[in-house]
Amino acid sequence: MKTSKKRYAEAFATIPRKKGLFIAMEGIHGAGKSTQAKTIACWLREHGYDVTVTREVGGTALAERIRGLIQMQGEATKMANRKAMLFLVMAARASHMTQVIRPSLNAGKIVITDRFEASTYVYQHSCDHLGEKLISKVNDYVTGGISPDLTILLDLPVEEALGRKVNSWFGQAPREIFQHRLFDYHQRARQAYLELASTRSSPKHHWAVIDCEGKGLDDVTDEILAVVRPQLSQCNLSNTQGLYQLQLAFNEA
Repeated sequence: MKTSKKRYAEAFATIPRKKGLFIAMEGIHGAGKSTQAKTIACWLREHGYDVTVTREVGGTALAERIRGLIQMQGEATKMANRKAMLFLVMAARASHMTQVIRPSLNAGKIVITDRFEASTYVYQHSCDHLGEKLISKVNDYVTGGISPDLTILLDLPVEEALGRKVNSWFGQAPREIFQHRLFDYHQRARQAYLELASTRSSPKHHWAVIDCEGKGLDDVTDEILAVVRPQLSQCNLSNTQGLYQLQLAFNEA
């Protein structure tokens, strides 16, 4: 009997091989993913690369509506329907892959996404205790086996990360799904990210952990670029006028 991954690989065998560079920005809430994704994209465009900046959950009209639906649910509902939440995330990812990520990669563009599959393993498996095999099987089917070439983990102590978020929420009504989680929840997420970085990094799917504690935005950006630059020469990238393929206005999550 063929394994699930082999079946998925055969199902997507006729899809053109990706030519671009796929970068995922990961980290707990408040780590600075969204800000750094935009900053790195600006640097790349200034150097002539075509870049698609996107996010999860989101990135397409359908996926953004799913994001809104998830955020509307109360905490009790989310916890009682963890599998439903997982499949909503995966439905959004299916749309994201089909409409944004795969076409951009096949066109030789650089894709920078604010969160991808690592977030699913961290939050749905490590924090919400859904089975890793279930998540892996559904994710492989949805992505066709495509994973980020480079995952950049912005690591920050929970105290500092939540401090940033509290400042940004001051005087505003909470909107995000994890704002009301206890400190321990965010600590588990941080540890889960670090474990993924130590166990899943490979030459093909490299992880880079950036220690952001006590550092300014420019310092973190410089460390990220030091990791990104070597990747540019290893891919068949489009380097023309730095067209911005997907204009999304979103706040850091």
